[in-house]
Amino acid sequence: MDQEAETLSTTLPAAPAQFDANGGATRVTVSGDGGFPVWESRLPEYLGPLSRPVLRKLRTEHLKEGEDWTRTENERVCLSLAAVEKLRVCLQVPPAPEKTTGGPSTASGGAGVTPDSEKLAALAEPPPIETLNVVKTRIVNRRLILCCRPENPTALLRVQVRDNLRYYTHLPNGQPLTVQARQVQGDLYEVVGPAPRGKHL
Repeated sequence: MDQEAETLSTTLPAAPAQFDANGGATRVTVSGDGGFPVWESRLPEYLGPLSRPVLRKLRTEHLKEGEDWTRTENERVCLSLAAVEKLRVCLQVPPAPEKTTGGPSTASGGAGVTPDSEKLAALAEPPPIETLNVVKTRIVNRRLILCCRPENPTALLRVQVRDNLRYYTHLPNGQPLTVQARQVQGDLYEVVGPAPRGKHL
């Protein structure tokens, strides 16, 4: 058995994004009834650090495809809320303590700890789209560019694209090129929308 599959790790490679003809990532779609809203790559936010092999092993042994999880058109694995709870029980992760109205919580962690139901609801919401400045485009992996938040230019973020040759860092007026992107996991993002067009420096 893979040793990594038995060790909890914070390393979790993301599933590849799907891209349109213009080089932009297409919108993620799940089942028609929206019954699988949770990205598998986001489970560590709820269940604690889990490597990709561990997640795959848990899914194979404890969940049923079509009932508990599905694979979207961009090859992203998405789970139902019930499936997430199955995994929580399987991993013996205790539910978050409930909030109290007034006074400290009786559970460890103090007052105001988000209860399990609210954490699940937040997990089911897609990550927000952010506007990032493009910092570097000519890197070895042509499916990545480096970006940063305008307010934090020293913290570089990896952004998945179809081909980084379609991207550049500055507009003709000298302003930085910006892209719309959504967090996948950690410092890894995926671009949302088409690749930029027009002249550049």
